[in-house]
Amino acid sequence: MEQPEGLLGLCINRNKLYYALTNKGNASHLHHIGSMELASDLPAAIRNDEASKLESLSKVIKRLRDNFRPAQVRMLTLPDLECWTTFPKLVYDDSVEREAHLNALTKGFTRDSVEPYWFELSGRDFRFLTLRNRTVMSVFDKLLGPFPSIEYCSDFEIGSQWLTHTRHKGSFMTLALYDNCLCAASFMLGKMRAATYIPFTSVDDLPYFWLQQSAHLKWLKGIHEEVLIYGLDTHKLVNLLRPYLDPSSAIVRMDNLANMKVDADEKTYGFNLEEAFPAIILSLGH
Repeated sequence: MEQPEGLLGLCINRNKLYYALTNKGNASHLHHIGSMELASDLPAAIRNDEASKLESLSKVIKRLRDNFRPAQVRMLTLPDLECWTTFPKLVYDDSVEREAHLNALTKGFTRDSVEPYWFELSGRDFRFLTLRNRTVMSVFDKLLGPFPSIEYCSDFEIGSQWLTHTRHKGSFMTLALYDNCLCAASFMLGKMRAATYIPFTSVDDLPYFWLQQSAHLKWLKGIHEEVLIYGLDTHKLVNLLRPYLDPSSAIVRMDNLANMKVDADEKTYGFNLEEAFPAIILSLGH
């Protein structure tokens, strides 16, 4: 029997599943890039663990698994279901202090119901923490089923994957628009500097929330050589936030393969490529 060797990237937004597949040995060539439109609001169905609405999504993922037989799958998580924060390294290094801070962050949850993930930052005096709820992640586990290897990635890790893909050594920011939040992450000299997400009810309110957040998070209005834009309604996002970004930054919309620095057999698509960018970047780098 043929051994599985592909890497499948997955992400969801609104009622669509996006997928991309690369094969070992040619990790910058996309063998498949696709989108499947479903009837339900997929993020909401995952948040509420609505089995009846997730059944069709599970069947689509099973079909991808059976057709492509990848050795590994990477799936983007939902940012609003995670907690992101920065820890002083002194706190991180002290197990007692670290647990005390974790207990404060997870108040209302049992400690064993939350999974902590730690990431290095460009500032050596700090560590970045992501907290994921095990109950929520079990919904993802049920959706994916028995892949040989499964990895879940937060939105800010898209920028880290971009670093691996491009060997970018300068400074850049990623901005990703979702239905109910904006994710922002800053990178410099080959490492992540900071990340946050900004929830909203109406995307038209983003300029107000951006100004509010940037008053405390100075890196949001810092100098970046490039700003990478992906996700939903990227034209509108650029129009809303361009006045508040570093005017010298080059705005790069991930709406074509050249900007993504990949190639694929297909050259035209029936959906917006910038919405599939997380799936594409997660499928790279075996």
